[in-house]
Amino acid sequence: MPIFPIRTRSGVEYVPYSKDIYTHDNKVSDNDFKILETKILKYESAQAIIGPNDRINELSQEVYEARYQNNLIAYIRSNRDVKEKAFYVLNEYKNNLTNFRRCHITLKGMISEIPMEFISGSYQTGIWINDYTK
Repeated sequence: MPIFPIRTRSGVEYVPYSKDIYTHDNKVSDNDFKILETKILKYESAQAIIGPNDRINELSQEVYEARYQNNLIAYIRSNRDVKEKAFYVLNEYKNNLTNFRRCHITLKGMISEIPMEFISGSYQTGIWINDYTK
C-alpha cells in the first residue's frame, strides 16, 4: 500500500514500504534509494508502521558512496556493449567527478574491465598498451 511519502525532484510521491527508504535532510530520491519526506510523515511514525523487524536508516555519506560505487561496478560488469560502458564511465567522470574519484582504487583494480576507445574508433576491454609493443 503506497503510504510512505517520498521526496523526489518533482515533488512528493507515495510508495509502499521497501528496504531502500532512507532519511536525509536535503537529498532527494533517485533510482537507487528513496528519501522519506519527514515533514509529512515523521520518522517515528514511519518506523512504528513498519514495525520492529525493519528499519528506516539515515542515508549517511558512507552509505551513499558505497551505493554509488556498487552501481558503477555493476554497470561496468553488466552485459551492455563496450561502447555504452565507455560512454557511461566517461559521463560519470565528467558529471559526477567527486563520487567517481572516491572509487579510484576500485576502478584501478578493474582497469582491464573498463572499455577504452582506440584511434581506430573501436572499443575494447582487457587490452594493455604492452600488448601492442610486443
